[in-house]
Amino acid sequence: MRGLVTGSFLAAVATFIFGALFWTSPLPYGAVREVGSDTIAAALLARIFPDSGLYMLPSPSLSSTDPERYAELHREGPVVTASVVHGAGEPMAAGTLAVGFLHQFVGCLLIGLVLLQVSPALPSLGGRATFIALIGLTAAYWTNLGAVVWWRSPLGWELWNLVHDVVVWIIAGLVMARFTGAAPPVRT
Repeated sequence: MRGLVTGSFLAAVATFIFGALFWTSPLPYGAVREVGSDTIAAALLARIFPDSGLYMLPSPSLSSTDPERYAELHREGPVVTASVVHGAGEPMAAGTLAVGFLHQFVGCLLIGLVLLQVSPALPSLGGRATFIALIGLTAAYWTNLGAVVWWRSPLGWELWNLVHDVVVWIIAGLVMARFTGAAPPVRT
């Protein structure tokens, strides 16, 4: 159990550092479009979206109350999914970073629990790390490219998210594979 917790902590540190480097680099933001004026756009959005929450245009409720209008608005566009947060506070505040690290720690712990289940079948570190890398690739493919298909999220943005997610799974898998190997045989 100590190895699982220690490994999860070290894997969380490694993935946290990678994430900080990845998301502070300009590379993924090449897929993001800019508006003419952040100030004007924010003021207009605050009027259109008065509360924090997830908004969709056309509204999903319209699909059941007026399906023809919903289809018309969908065809004409724009189709929007907006996550709006009023008064979000400082970017990357200490509390956000702490919760982010906890999120990564729990994720690494879950990876470790999976590895403990399969370690008898995958006795080598490389086998366990590859197994987790494949799960990560599958999860990233399913989630990120699914967002392109179902939510019309831009492909460029989701590809950067996919790269991040796959690398994080590889890092976590390598670390966790080291700490969740099959127990050595008992010598008598």
